[in-house]
Amino acid sequence: MQCLRCGRSNGGLKRARQNIDRLVRQGLLERNEDLEDRRAKRITLTHAEEVTSTLSEAQRVQIRDVLVLLTEAASALKALHPGDGK
Repeated sequence: MQCLRCGRSNGGLKRARQNIDRLVRQGLLERNEDLEDRRAKRITLTHAEEVTSTLSEAQRVQIRDVLVLLTEAASALKALHPGDGK
């Protein structure tokens, strides 16, 4: 599992938290403690199979491609800042 982190300087951090909170309240996401980093939270899609079954193949490919890009961006940021724990 890839861990993606939002830096404090990210202007969209507040919006991201609000969206995650809303999805947790709706029961679509689950938020858990990260056992390796007490400052971080793990976000899990609760009904992944049900949600993705409503999507077309093209939509699933699109989502996969975005997740790949986000994972690559997170890895690149981690490589740029290896000692800061992010």
